[in-house]
Amino acid sequence: MFRGLAETYLRGAAVFERTAALADDHAEREERRGHADVATHERRQAARARDAARRYRAHARRLHAGADRGSREPPRGGGIVLE
Repeated sequence: MFRGLAETYLRGAAVFERTAALADDHAEREERRGHADVATHERRQAARARDAARRYRAHARRLHAGADRGSREPPRGGGIVLE
């Protein structure tokens, strides 16, 4: 029941990791152009995306573990919070 949702969270994590990589690339370009403030912002965004990816993977693991136990209840705990 929760395996499909777990796979969705894993795909979401991959998207966030790709977003982080793109933000890092953008930060490097901005730094080369002498725009340190923009580069700092992009690095901050990359860190937030990586944190979101970590949370998505953790949720996927919990969902997968619940599916392995045969649980019909979603795992308890903190939800995904994106700012």
